[in-house]
Amino acid sequence: MRPRIPIIDDLGISRPFRITIDASLFLLSLWSLERSADGFVDSAAVIGKRCGVPTVLVGLLTAGGEWEELVVVVSSLITNNSALTLSNTFGSSTANILGSFSIGLVFANFTAVESPASSLFRGSGGAQRLRASETLSERIYTSALVVLTLFIVFVGPLWDYIQAKDRRKHHRALTSLGAGRWVGIVLVTAFVVYVACIAYGIYRGVLVAPEGSDSDTSDTSDGDTTDTAEEDAMEDDTTFEYRVRAGNRDRRRARNAQRAAEWTATESAPLLPPQRALARRKSTFQIVYRLVISTLLLSLSGYILSATAASLAEQCHVSETTVGLTLLSIGTTLPEKLVAYKSARKGERGVLVANTVGSNIFLQTLVLGVIWLVRGHVDFGIGRNNGLWVDVAVVLASSVVLLVVVWFGLFRRWIGFALFVGYVAYIASVVATGRVDLD
Repeated sequence: MRPRIPIIDDLGISRPFRITIDASLFLLSLWSLERSADGFVDSAAVIGKRCGVPTVLVGLLTAGGEWEELVVVVSSLITNNSALTLSNTFGSSTANILGSFSIGLVFANFTAVESPASSLFRGSGGAQRLRASETLSERIYTSALVVLTLFIVFVGPLWDYIQAKDRRKHHRALTSLGAGRWVGIVLVTAFVVYVACIAYGIYRGVLVAPEGSDSDTSDTSDGDTTDTAEEDAMEDDTTFEYRVRAGNRDRRRARNAQRAAEWTATESAPLLPPQRALARRKSTFQIVYRLVISTLLLSLSGYILSATAASLAEQCHVSETTVGLTLLSIGTTLPEKLVAYKSARKGERGVLVANTVGSNIFLQTLVLGVIWLVRGHVDFGIGRNNGLWVDVAVVLASSVVLLVVVWFGLFRRWIGFALFVGYVAYIASVVATGRVDLD
């Protein structure tokens, strides 16, 4: 049963006009979902900083998260759309590699453009250490993704196959259920461990932060610090003491003037807080207000997106699985495609890899873990003639290709073209085999 769209479902609109309305609402809700997700991320980051939460953790939980995917999945679970939840998750995982990472390879400019951090160390050992650390981080991330995908294959389709053989042997009814709710607990726990390990690695310097690492300027600043210290040590003691006393006197005068100004302001308006505190309080209120509004828009957009996708599937006589694997997954991964293009043009190979791998780890741990926790069992035989077995296999194969590209440094334009052509062929096969609704 698909989720209802209030008012529109009660009007009895003709099929062509209904398809037009559903498509318009789908695009509008997709735009609203992306904008509200950006607002949620920005507001949460500012509030996290003001509350003393480490910036690294805020960045990991916001910039690298597929929160719009999670909203769509939760909305679909509430409306009991199992086919849409699973197909959107696996379809987005495939789109991130074959659709987004391939775009980055096609428009790659890694040889012509150096990252700002690398240019600081040209001609020194710092560049080699930085590049080696970046490569190690990329390999760790990608290897973890492949191991995670293999685990999902085992507890999903492979688990089905083993159980099916046992049911045939004992003449039981055949079903396509994966492992139980414990898988959801494992996946959500893996997400928590993943975030904790990356935060620890960044603080200890084992892994490289995706952007803005303070260690970039450590080597260059060492020489400057040494020279400055030597110059200070050569200063005359009398001159140094005079400077200290003069500085202290100036600071005392500034403090006294500030206190006098605050006392005068308090006497003239004793019930009013200082202007700086008032502005900060107003700013914090605006950020919290934006966070609440963004959260509400996220929920509403996710519901409308799920409902219109299901309605389009019904009106066009295709399965919800097909819509989730194609239209919905392509739409919700548009930000990843934009990030892949921009990072490739700027020569930021690490950002390109982190964007792809981080998004898929988020999808296959937190998002899929929530699905498994809520449903108890995940049915991999829904939606199409071959179920989701083929789609999970495509996710695994594309993850292995990504691993090979990263490990051997095969960031070639022709590989990007090959991956993108493979993605187009995959989408065509999904549409061709999903014309009849088998849900």
